[in-house]
Amino acid sequence: MSLLTKKNFITRFFSVAIFLLFSGIAYCLLLKTNHLHTSIADIIGSSHHLALNRHILVLCMLPIYIAIVIFGMAVLSIYLSSKIESYFINSRSDLKKNRIRTTRLTGCEKNALFYVRKSTKESRGQILIL
Repeated sequence: MSLLTKKNFITRFFSVAIFLLFSGIAYCLLLKTNHLHTSIADIIGSSHHLALNRHILVLCMLPIYIAIVIFGMAVLSIYLSSKIESYFINSRSDLKKNRIRTTRLTGCEKNALFYVRKSTKESRGQILIL
């Protein structure tokens, strides 16, 4: 596996891992009873003590709450995975800058003068167009 393929694999792996992590967080927030009282059962249980019109209002707003939690976690995971992917792409572009690339020369470029520095280790193999 080449270095660029490994980086591509790493970015995709982190994207999937972050998405699964936030899916698990959304699952825990909605279905498991916790100390934050964000689960569906806690919301329904707390709405029993309200007046009838507020009880119906809370139950009508419950699907909206569920949608906001699920899609909010999905958007957050997409945002974080894109940030991680951009980090790896920036490091990949830095890698490409340090690599020597060979290209085919056109007619105009064949007539250009090339000078290859070989005097120092840092500039060994660089081609400069004069």
